[in-house]
Amino acid sequence: MENKHKEELYLHKMNLLRKYNHDHPVLSQIGILPDKQFEELLLQQRFLSFQFTPLYDEAECFLNSKEARKVVRELRLEEYPARKPSHRQDLFTDLASMGLSKERIALIAPTEQTRQVIEDLYAIVRPRIKESAEEYDARCLAGLEMAEEKLVAETYEVILPRLTRGYGLKESVFFQPHAAHDDAHAKKLSKTVETLIQNDSTLQAAKEGLEKGFQARWNFYLQFYST
Repeated sequence: MENKHKEELYLHKMNLLRKYNHDHPVLSQIGILPDKQFEELLLQQRFLSFQFTPLYDEAECFLNSKEARKVVRELRLEEYPARKPSHRQDLFTDLASMGLSKERIALIAPTEQTRQVIEDLYAIVRPRIKESAEEYDARCLAGLEMAEEKLVAETYEVILPRLTRGYGLKESVFFQPHAAHDDAHAKKLSKTVETLIQNDSTLQAAKEGLEKGFQARWNFYLQFYST
């Protein structure tokens, strides 16, 4: 990866992260969101969390780079640690510790907007007609880096103070660990993406992946915006 490509990709990523962290009308106001709305946000977010494993499964099937497949496989396997609760179980534990009943968690259905965002996430990991193998790998991996790792970590950093202050969740087993290790996962994917950028076309593919990942997460939280 040439230095000019590396710098351009880095600046593009930083611009997206800056916008996400400072300009999102819901995440920037998470501290004053009504309790019911905040809880609905977390319950809908649960449906996105459930897509992590199948998204990474699909990416592993389609990726061409051996190194990219290896990294994706390693991150996917972390979802189900040996002799420990799965990450899905940890999420349920945190929601229950907030005081949300099993019935409320079980009966909520994904909204139309949540379903659309899930479709948008799968579009990131699926190859396109006339897309080269190299372009697909760069777009797919950059998209996962942004949508499934970096922005998840950024979002949980915003959510955690509200959980502690408003719900007394001082020992989170899901949100707090994910805020840390998803950021580490993003860095791991980022390094792999850099190895995939060989020319202008793969650079543009990676930038598009970042944008699509950003837009999916942005649109998901936008459904909780009310004027």
